[in-house]
Amino acid sequence: MQSLVVYDPLFGNTVQLAQAIGGMLGERGSVGFATVREGAPPELAGIDLLVVGSPTIFRRETRAMRELIASIPAGGLAGIRVAAFDTRPRAARWRSGSAARHVAGRVKSLGGTLVIPAESFFVAGSRRRLEAQEIERAMVWARRVLDQAEAYHPRWWSSRKELMAGC
Repeated sequence: MQSLVVYDPLFGNTVQLAQAIGGMLGERGSVGFATVREGAPPELAGIDLLVVGSPTIFRRETRAMRELIASIPAGGLAGIRVAAFDTRPRAARWRSGSAARHVAGRVKSLGGTLVIPAESFFVAGSRRRLEAQEIERAMVWARRVLDQAEAYHPRWWSSRKELMAGC
């Protein structure tokens, strides 16, 4: 499976999570990384799974992430499995917002198939650093993302149908 992790490295927490998530995805295929700060939208040709991560700023994804998603043409994510995560303070979602939920809605509108609900990872303290165990929790989440993406993978399903037809 060919995966791409796109993230906004604004504060560093999302970078740590993106690397941990990418490490898990890399156990079953190739993984590329791209940041929204690189300027050009990432190349999506040949991508089976797109994982998008952003800090939550003013209850939603960063401006750079919004601009990157807006640069994807309508239907540009058709056939691509998608998962979204964010970093935010531990508070009720109605209070803090969730970048991942915004991103999930936007990528679905572009034709992407959300394989798992959007996930938040929590930051705390005056320096807004990841809470203990969030990296480990991200790795578990990444494994679930991968399991779900493989379960719905169109190439996998096609080959399975061919095998079943021969029975």
